Amino acid sequence: MAIVYAHRKKTDNTVFYIGIGNSYKRAQRCANRNTHWSRVYNKYGRTIELIESDVSIEQAKELEIFLIDLIGLPNLCNQTLGGEGAFGLKHTKESREKMSKANKGKKKSDESIKKMMETKRKNGTFKHSQETKDKISKANKGNPKIIKAVRGRTHTQEAKDKVSRKNKGRKPTPYTLDLATKKRRENSPKVVELTTGKHYSLWNIKDELGIDRMTVARSIARDLPISKGKYKNMIFKYLTTP
Repeated sequence: MAIVYAHRKKTDNTVFYIGIGNSYKRAQRCANRNTHWSRVYNKYGRTIELIESDVSIEQAKELEIFLIDLIGLPNLCNQTLGGEGAFGLKHTKESREKMSKANKGKKKSDESIKKMMETKRKNGTFKHSQETKDKISKANKGNPKIIKAVRGRTHTQEAKDKVSRKNKGRKPTPYTLDLATKKRRENSPKVVELTTGKHYSLWNIKDELGIDRMTVARSIARDLPISKGKYKNMIFKYLTTP
């Protein structure tokens, strides 16, 4: 399936480009655009209008040709009359190896990196979506190269001071708090009550048993049974590292 989209100037809302693609991401991208498009975009900015979605490739190409003809090619940044597009194009292994070899050792200039970052900020694509973050996290989880790279690494005092200054006065967002709570719950130490042999999660022990988790934690830290209350003489030990 395909989409048909238009780019409009932010200043007066006139259409300056008609395009087609596999998904809405293509409409958002600034990469692989012609020089004329880049100049108009840099001068006027753009908004995206989704004209059609979930249409066949043939229908998308026909509509692109029709719209370009209707608006007039001289009024657009398109370089052709439409109907082209490499949908689903995949490079062969040989092509990928050639590109890799050609680009090996090449470094982008500071100016190029700066331009790429500015473009991503303009398009709102500078930050990864949560879905992308989850995919990256899943892909790197348990990766021996990642583990080797970070093992034993410590921050310098200068780096610690810089982070401290940057975060001073900042308050965590509700999302951050919820995520932190979720992580603490998932990673909560497991404990065993020795007189009964029953196992509990320290985080949920109040809901499961009715005893405050700090009371249990203090008892374990002092290596003494609970000294008073309903749960007097109960003895807890950690099963997992707190």
